[in-house]
Amino acid sequence: MKKPLIILVTFFISVVGHSQSARQDIVNNVYLSAGLLTAYPGPLQDTLTPPPSGKKPFYISTYCRHGSRHLMGASSYTAPIDMLKTARNAGTLTNFGQQILERLEIMNEHSLNRYGELTKIGLAQWQGIAKRMVSNFPEIFTDSSSVDARSSIYIRCILSMETLLQELKAFNPQLKVFHDACENDMSFILPGYSSSRAATRSEAPTIPLPTINGDRIAGELFSKEYTKEIDTEDLMLYLFELASQIQNTELRDSFSLYEIFNDDELYDVWKFQNVSAYNSFHQGEDTEALLKRILEDADKAIADHSPCAHFRFGHESVLLPLACRIGINNLYKDYNSTEELEAAGWKTYRIYPMAGNIQIIFYRSSPSDSDILVKILLNEGEVSLPIETDVAPYYHWRDVREYWQ
Repeated sequence: MKKPLIILVTFFISVVGHSQSARQDIVNNVYLSAGLLTAYPGPLQDTLTPPPSGKKPFYISTYCRHGSRHLMGASSYTAPIDMLKTARNAGTLTNFGQQILERLEIMNEHSLNRYGELTKIGLAQWQGIAKRMVSNFPEIFTDSSSVDARSSIYIRCILSMETLLQELKAFNPQLKVFHDACENDMSFILPGYSSSRAATRSEAPTIPLPTINGDRIAGELFSKEYTKEIDTEDLMLYLFELASQIQNTELRDSFSLYEIFNDDELYDVWKFQNVSAYNSFHQGEDTEALLKRILEDADKAIADHSPCAHFRFGHESVLLPLACRIGINNLYKDYNSTEELEAAGWKTYRIYPMAGNIQIIFYRSSPSDSDILVKILLNEGEVSLPIETDVAPYYHWRDVREYWQ
């Protein structure tokens, strides 16, 4: 087969967010500064583009991140608490610092012994995604349909998967569902699970990390003399993580920590983490086994005459490199500066928020139709691929398959 011309289709999808700077996004919605800790914002694209005449969805293939969770370890809560308590004991904590300490202690108590586990908000996110999925693609979930769902062995992923499956079964109790979470599937659900992923990562072009400065924040929390005794950058990052986290918990309507930061500081830390994510994952490494599995499952689904679905529930450390590897929007390209990165739409809160998901929807007119079309959704919004197409935002599967191989 002639190799398809690799060009970027120049249509713009609202979900990409090219038209507005990240800084303005964050000013408009402070929660977006959280990057990978952003609670799922829901679809930014209200209406999906109808398929070409006669084409109907018959198969969906996905990779999904678990929903909102508690932070991963006790130290995320206790380290900044200890910093503030030490200052209080020394008589150098300001009144504002005491107010912040009290909020941190509430957060610590709320998440005690639940580190890394799904929150109620995480469950609600996957209920909503599932309901929209069956609303958008009811043809895939008929009485004759089969669903194969696999999850990472971590409980937050298992519960996210089970929540989606419950919604699918509520829509159609006749669905034939298989679901599993086992060590054997971790080879493609979480590549490198049993080894050091960093040790196998090749050298990739990187962008220097932007600088961040926590001196002003420390000056608000402590007396000026005490600020010399702490690492203000570490303190800033701890507090930023906790400020970001509140939106993922039931505490989000009780209080906030964003008053600690000004707009410039929020943008600076977001930019720091955005570049870190690019440097670590834009080469799409460690996704070979997953992409191979996606292609193999698609071949089986296409050969089957009945509608079906494959769901894979895992983690952001796989979702992001997979999005880069398969060519979504401009994520796969190399960039030389933070400005280039942001101008290209490389924004963590749009790529892999909590419950972030890639949906690959397959269309044909009948089981004998050889011209199968696919549409890719990132967080339920249509995206572009670097492949020539005459039916954007749809692509001919033969071209996509060849590119992904």
